Amino acid sequence: MSIGVADAYSTLGWFKDPVTLNLIQGSTFSLAEIILHEMTHTTFYLKGQSAFNEGLAVLVGTVGAFRFFGQAFGPTHPFTLQAQGVIEDERLFSRFLEVLMDELEGLYGSSLSYGEKLTQREAIFTRSLENFKDLSKKFKTDRFARFGQRPLNNATILIAGLYHRRFDLFEAVLKSKEGSIRDVLLFLEGLSKENDDLLDALEVRLQDDITPHT
Repeated sequence: MSIGVADAYSTLGWFKDPVTLNLIQGSTFSLAEIILHEMTHTTFYLKGQSAFNEGLAVLVGTVGAFRFFGQAFGPTHPFTLQAQGVIEDERLFSRFLEVLMDELEGLYGSSLSYGEKLTQREAIFTRSLENFKDLSKKFKTDRFARFGQRPLNNATILIAGLYHRRFDLFEAVLKSKEGSIRDVLLFLEGLSKENDDLLDALEVRLQDDITPHT
């Protein structure tokens, strides 16, 4: 069992969301990012699609904080540089998680016996931790410093993936809307009326956009 502290939470507009003590005691960047993250949930939230909701909120929180600090303090201020570093670290960690989770999902869906799956899973965990150690040397912030400090398990990987696995996908959507968060939200709202699984719909839509048509 693993017990941790939630940085913040959203009541999805039912009540005024609290500013917790750990938020106030945290870094200036974290405060700005988390406020924007939770505001995203109150602005646009899809029931039963947690990976989509958290992935979108991570994008808006990190990119929004970067833009806020850039406008408020300038592009070379430490707050702005930290925010930029967080975005770059998100990209690296997201790609690491995508490879790890794809490998695990392939293993769990295979015809191997339960015992063989457990053996291969431990090998994947060990190899991934070594890969993460090498990856962490490229990080510009301590955002993911706690990951890998303990042996990996499914719960740890799932919670990390819930928030960070699809960062590249959401960044691609933002790029397709010329960097406008407002246009991204409007686009997603429209797409949600046509699709039950918005993550799958986004992947299909973006694939169609980059595939040459003859």
